[in-house]
Amino acid sequence: MLPLSSLNTQSSRPSFFANANRYRKPLVFLFFLGVLLLGLFIYRDYGISADEGISRTNAVITAKYLVQRFVPAYAKSDSVLASVPNLHQWKDRDYGVAFELPAYLLEKALRLKDPRSIHFLHHLCIFLVFWVGLWFFYLLAKERFNSWKVGLVGAILLLLSPRIFADAFYNSKDLVFMSFFIVSLYTLVRFLKSPNWRLALLHALACAITIDVRIMGILLPLATVAIFVIDAMKNNSNLPMKKRMAALVLYSALLVCIVILFWPFLWEAPLSNFLLAFKNMSKFRWNNEVLYMGHITHAANLPWHYGPVWITITTPVVYTLLFLLGSILIVKNILANRLHLYRNNAQKLDVIFLAFFYLPLAAVIVLHSILYDGWRHLFFLYPAFLLLALRGLVSGYAFLQKKRMTWPLRFATVVFFASLLRTVFFMITAHPYQNVYFSFLPAKTVEKNFERDYWGLSFRKSMEFVMNHDKSDTVYLQSPSTWAEQNSELLKKEDQQRVRWINFDDSVYTAYPKSVYFLTEFRAHPQPFPFPNEIYSQEVHGLKIASVYKIK
Repeated sequence: MLPLSSLNTQSSRPSFFANANRYRKPLVFLFFLGVLLLGLFIYRDYGISADEGISRTNAVITAKYLVQRFVPAYAKSDSVLASVPNLHQWKDRDYGVAFELPAYLLEKALRLKDPRSIHFLHHLCIFLVFWVGLWFFYLLAKERFNSWKVGLVGAILLLLSPRIFADAFYNSKDLVFMSFFIVSLYTLVRFLKSPNWRLALLHALACAITIDVRIMGILLPLATVAIFVIDAMKNNSNLPMKKRMAALVLYSALLVCIVILFWPFLWEAPLSNFLLAFKNMSKFRWNNEVLYMGHITHAANLPWHYGPVWITITTPVVYTLLFLLGSILIVKNILANRLHLYRNNAQKLDVIFLAFFYLPLAAVIVLHSILYDGWRHLFFLYPAFLLLALRGLVSGYAFLQKKRMTWPLRFATVVFFASLLRTVFFMITAHPYQNVYFSFLPAKTVEKNFERDYWGLSFRKSMEFVMNHDKSDTVYLQSPSTWAEQNSELLKKEDQQRVRWINFDDSVYTAYPKSVYFLTEFRAHPQPFPFPNEIYSQEVHGLKIASVYKIK
């Protein structure tokens, strides 16, 4: 068995890892190649999530704005662009499109027309961005712990996070934002270490793209400035203060320019439109209800613990325990350092990661920001969460090894690997519904108290069942979820032509000559629906996530 004590780079104990340095490049290469091939093999397996339609529409409307500005004649001739409103009339005009717009332009460049092909391309692009983020997380952990081995373990923990993994194929908002956030964290670490014009440009580019995906990325430049100021006050850098400040000014100027360049909504009024987008983000316009702790609650009235609870119940338990240990150790160092805060680069990075997790979470709680759909809006905290967990892992095993506590060390190793294997087993057997992972809650407890497939991914398989079950020329479908219909675009072309959707509030089923099928994923509705004929359901490890009722 591979002893995790070998994660400590100071270890002299012989182990597989101790002899693995000669295999570093092939091991790292094979890991990332394997992840890439896995993604290419399964990216077509996922349904269409609730936000995908509106996200693509944002890209189309922005593309129309660009075409009207630079090629006005084409805007009138293109039927797709002519069918959407102008950017200034669009309610979601303040959404960043740094990912969605390039994805749409790629779709146009490939001349894709079929909805299935378009959705699959979108899913592939999201996965590729996550794959890049996974690589940069490896580099980030490697930089912090000065060990490629710990970096690889960190990448494995990020990959073996079921909800993160699932969202990496369809969540073009939160998961893409998290991935670019990782890239920006890495460029921040490098820029702090060597503040030169090249890294100023790279960090500005990474931060600008992150902000232009989701405006919460503004935390990155704020943190950059704050750390530069703290370092200046500590005066512990070999680089002259003048050069450090020059690099910071260059970074700031480049950041502003690139943010505006990649976000067309800002072009006509950069400052006022940016402030409008920030204001709208801080009090997000979502006027719906969610199931939480057994109660249907409006998103604006959710309790402060909504985010922390969701993080706890949907993250592998061992990760959470290691995260708590890492947090305690870092806080202990901070208290010991007093006003110095940190005394070396490793401690400085620990403080940065600690701040990037706890401060945004505290701000969300204090400002009572609107959250829903679990903690997906907080996914950008997860890289810092895992880096704190790695701190706990490395320090914990180093302590056990130093004290020569052989049996506790072996026990901890078994528990750690058993946790990873359990997570792998779930991810394989639950595929493609890793998004309904709960770390320790029983299925029946989840059904009564928490949202399940809030993305509506299960509608795809429910529809495929109905279309295989009913060979009528016309098949009538109905759902209380407004985003169910878009999953019909993943049906075979001949099945798409047979589908007819009925409004949810239309209960006069006698008006339809054929059977009517009611599809649900139980969002904000934990109890079964009052229809006697349930002909199909989907379960993940005993957790029911979808049902189909034949009403007539």
